[in-house]
Amino acid sequence: MTFRELVRAARTEQRPDLALDRYVEALASWREDVSPFTTPDDEFIDACVTATRLAVRQGRIAQLLPPLHLAARMAPLDEHVQASLISALAAAGQRAEAVTVFRAIRARLADELGVHPGPALLGAHREVLGPVHDLVGRGRELTLLRRMFAEGTGLVVVEGEPGVGKTRLLGEACAEAEQRGALVLWGNCLPGDGTPSMWPWLEVIGAALASLPAVAQAEWQAGELGRLVAPGP
Repeated sequence: MTFRELVRAARTEQRPDLALDRYVEALASWREDVSPFTTPDDEFIDACVTATRLAVRQGRIAQLLPPLHLAARMAPLDEHVQASLISALAAAGQRAEAVTVFRAIRARLADELGVHPGPALLGAHREVLGPVHDLVGRGRELTLLRRMFAEGTGLVVVEGEPGVGKTRLLGEACAEAEQRGALVLWGNCLPGDGTPSMWPWLEVIGAALASLPAVAQAEWQAGELGRLVAPGP
């Protein structure tokens, strides 16, 4: 079946799991049986956006990430496909990268079009950062974080056993900080051995650079920070 046939089959399929299967097949076949003269890029992009909604609901996002990354490169100013990529990355547990994508598209929109993110992007961003409402017993900690934000500066270390709610607490605090206009940057250690040295800081610096307008971003990337984030051979 061709790309278009698979997409039509997905749209008419009544079972969401089978519909997602057809979309996955269609997206995998796109580069094989479609030329730019027969299928516009927006058909591929639309299929990615629709498939992402199904995949997020079903917890089957891994297969959608490669075509979503491709669609995002094809349409760097399309808010719907960028929002889909952000939602997919968040569903896959890649919160730091999701925030980086949001920062990058927000900077591109401001730099190239002079506009702010629309509802689709803002909604995807809220999915990543909160707010989180199940912070039972964490009122004191959240109050301390709010006090630090109000004062404008400070350093807080949140520690505890796995599963006690550290990430949920920080998600709520960061959502409030975002609403106050703060730049929120996430860095995560990779599970297992073999994590590159200083990896969380590389994520943070990369996200900070991505949030800048293109001219300022190029200036910083030409210096030491740029070499740190993307070392040469």
